[in-house]
Amino acid sequence: MELHPEDPIQWASLHFAVAKLGDARRVERAKRMAVAMLRAPGESLPRLFTQPRELKAAYRFLDNPHLDP
Repeated sequence: MELHPEDPIQWASLHFAVAKLGDARRVERAKRMAVAMLRAPGESLPRLFTQPRELKAAYRFLDNPHLDP
């Protein structure tokens, strides 16, 4: 079955299912961020995550020293 980004939740689940990020919460954050980015490509993080706690979590995820790009 071929998946397209127009189904962002399914796409993110498939692509991050085996991600080795050291913690299940990081995998879930990666999925949530991917879904948001697929739904609004090119938008800034503040526009993707309008709730302050979600925006802070996204920045913390990207700044995490345990993760490599």
